[in-house]
Amino acid sequence: MKKIIVSVLALSALVLTGCSQEPKQNLDNFAKCITEKWAMIYTSTTCSHCQKQKVLFGDSWQYIKNVDCNDNPIVCSNAGIQGVPNRVINWENIMGQQSLEFLAEKTGCEI
Repeated sequence: MKKIIVSVLALSALVLTGCSQEPKQNLDNFAKCITEKWAMIYTSTTCSHCQKQKVLFGDSWQYIKNVDCNDNPIVCSNAGIQGVPNRVINWENIMGQQSLEFLAEKTGCEI
């Protein structure tokens, strides 16, 4: 039984190590690319859909231009934001949580 547990842990470590570098780089590049296409994404720390959107990007979220409407209500109000998450892609206002594939299609960026 102990050998099985050790084997499973070793295999898990190999899989996680082997899969982490390339996809992370691709997601960083994807986030940087769509940031060039978005005027801004408006979110809120209390919005569950916003948090799920952030999770899709993981650490690459740092490359996304983001305004938290809880911290900046005047900015969001002046921008006419009535709900979050909200983003502008190629001058189109798109509300709600979106898949990475949808965002890639809308921006022309590769994942």
